[in-house]
Amino acid sequence: MGLDRAASSSLPQCPAWRARKKLPMLVPSVQETCRACTPEGDYSFNDVKAAVHRVTSSRMCSGWDEKTFNRSGDLVVVAVSKTLEDCEMSSPGNVKSVLLIVRMAFDCPQCVKVTDDRRPRMTLLFLEHLNEIGGGKMQTDIEEVKHFILQQAGKANCQMAESSTKMAYPFGFAGKNKTSERR
Repeated sequence: MGLDRAASSSLPQCPAWRARKKLPMLVPSVQETCRACTPEGDYSFNDVKAAVHRVTSSRMCSGWDEKTFNRSGDLVVVAVSKTLEDCEMSSPGNVKSVLLIVRMAFDCPQCVKVTDDRRPRMTLLFLEHLNEIGGGKMQTDIEEVKHFILQQAGKANCQMAESSTKMAYPFGFAGKNKTSERR
């Protein structure tokens, strides 16, 4: 339908897209058909990298970018380190953007889709690295973000423990119940 090979190779290769290529008249659009290929709210690593690039280059953050970061957690710092070189990250403007991105990544830990990404393992190492390459100039800001992330991770752990307890004992805690007290 007017798509050349180079353009079609960059488009998603999901089953719906393959059907679109075979039956162009029956399937209305690529966006509508490929929307079913990934669950709503799932973000690929490339989506996160693109959002990092947009925010650090424009110094503006859209709601879409914020939502991407909120649902990515620890994956965000991998995207940042793949998107920006150390010399770019160490500039004061970019450090502030990066800290904002990292803070958004842990703003809503229960929103992070991958449960392993709710724990800030890579993020804590990344913040130490960011402090080193910045020469300690932004140490107070980095420490503030680190404190916030640890606080949020603690909340997420408490919520995960509560939800697993509710699943194990849906009607309350095991132990003495009324029938065992009567005996």
